[in-house]
Amino acid sequence: MIYTERNRRSKITKDEQILGTVREEHILQAIPSFVSSIRSINVPVDEVLDLVNKNYT
Repeated sequence: MIYTERNRRSKITKDEQILGTVREEHILQAIPSFVSSIRSINVPVDEVLDLVNKNYT
């Protein structure tokens, strides 16, 4: 995560709390869209989880 203070150079934060919050926000934004897409084609949850696990690794 890059931040800039007024009249200073940009810096990369190493603050774990900020990084964790941003990570969680991204995940929470992506999940509803993914679930909606999968639900629209009637894919069972077990199948979705299996495919996610196979493709995640």
